[in-house]
Formats: sequence, structure tokens, C-alpha cells
Amino acid sequence: MINIFQRIDCNFIPVSSLNESTKWYIDVFGCSFVWKEEAGYVALNVSNEIEAGKSANAMLGHAMITLVESEDFNPLCFIKNGIKHPFMNFYTTDIERAHLLLIEKGVTVDPIVDEGNLKYFNFIELNGHHMGVCSF
Repeated sequence: MINIFQRIDCNFIPVSSLNESTKWYIDVFGCSFVWKEEAGYVALNVSNEIEAGKSANAMLGHAMITLVESEDFNPLCFIKNGIKHPFMNFYTTDIERAHLLLIEKGVTVDPIVDEGNLKYFNFIELNGHHMGVCSF
């Protein structure tokens, strides 16, 4: 089988307010601004390994976040074993620090789960989306 894809380009995240959500992702997550379209899209780098305004997906192969202003959406998550499950995980090398910083920023976070080689926690972002953070 031929592999036709080389990477994930971006993850689209529906938001109710593009300006408010852009500010939140920059202030809370430390994302950097890449571009904005008048049609209601903002691209953000998650990685800080590249200067602001440059595309981490094209230059480093890292997936970006693209916020999409949406008229109507339900917060993203799914149910597994009767529990809400995040639809996306962010990776960190320092999960304790990430957990503490999100708490300090007023984000609703679950406790860190330590499974030995894997640590993770879930949180709810500004628009009610269920997301996770992992470290391994």
C-alpha cells in the first residue's frame, strides 16, 4: 500500500468567538499566531520551536491548530466506558508544570493519572471542548 499522507496539517477547532478564542489559546497555552483569514479562521502554532508568523506544519512537520468561528456547535468529545473522552491530546515533556499552569490560568483540569510510562490529564477549554495532555 502506498502511503499518500505525510503528516497531519492542522486540527480544526470550532469556536464561538474567534478573537476571544485566539487570545485564550495564546495567553493560556502559549500558542503563537501564524495567520488570520477574514472568512473566520485563525492558525496557531502549538510548538514554540519556530518564530511567530512562520508555519510549524510546513517548516517542522508539526500539526497546527486552526480555530474556526462557527455559528453552532457542540463541545467536542466522545463517550468511552460511560466517561467523556478528549478528542485531542497535547504532548508535553513536563506534565506537572503544564497541569499547574493550566490550574493557575483558571482552566478546569482533572488530576494527573500516572500509568508508569504514560501520564495524562484531561481539561475543558474555553469553548467547552474536552481535551487532554499526555507525557511519556
